[in-house]
Amino acid sequence: MMKFVISDKKKFSVFTTLFRHLPQFTETINLHVEETGIYVQGMDTSQISLFEIKLKNDWFDEFICERSCVIGLVCSVFYKVFQCIDDMEQKMTLMFDETRDTLNVKLEGNNITKDFEISLLDIDSEVLNIPETDYDVDIEIDSGSIANYINQMLIFDETFTLRTTQENIILTSKSESGSMSITMKEDSIISYAIEEELDMSLNFSLNYIKKICAFSRMTKSTFINMKRETPMRFHQSLDKKGCDDSENYIRFYLAPKIED
Repeated sequence: MMKFVISDKKKFSVFTTLFRHLPQFTETINLHVEETGIYVQGMDTSQISLFEIKLKNDWFDEFICERSCVIGLVCSVFYKVFQCIDDMEQKMTLMFDETRDTLNVKLEGNNITKDFEISLLDIDSEVLNIPETDYDVDIEIDSGSIANYINQMLIFDETFTLRTTQENIILTSKSESGSMSITMKEDSIISYAIEEELDMSLNFSLNYIKKICAFSRMTKSTFINMKRETPMRFHQSLDKKGCDDSENYIRFYLAPKIED
């Protein structure tokens, strides 16, 4: 048997935001549930971006897992259930019984109870090992700011370049119609660390950056880590801890474009 409960409205918002935007990357996911918590990993169909979500058991108000299990879900269906959450509802309970091929969701509040039964899928997917990486550039930036910058850069939405120097971070978008650049000095962001004498430029798909920034409302800040010839990592801590100390998070790994 598996059961977990969320009664905090901020965590309601985080949990529903995750499943609102995940269909931009994948239609289906496996929830890997163990005694220690929940883990989700997936990749978009083009295999350009990989994501992982980790929520420890103590992130929930109540968490019971008698036996490890894998729960296959359609993201869009899961989110439609969460759209039925009203302001008055204070408690959400998810339950899975291995004797039945369904996930049960209960929403409770103000003497009203809503019950849902979601059919599960048998999804054949492999959990990839993500190696630890010593990044050359570490950035922590206000989540709202980076999302706004990316939205502005969609005016010219074909090529996105992120350049990091000893003094500045330069964002550039370019297309046949024109180009735009934003230069951020170190004092304009929360924190910035770069290897000595490094000056690095990497190109990415602006469309994928936009999709990743859709999750920005969940946290006040976003961590961005870069290394040449390595996927760029976006990290959002869901437990108010730093990037390296966080035990509850969502991470995206985005492969750079190969230069011709």
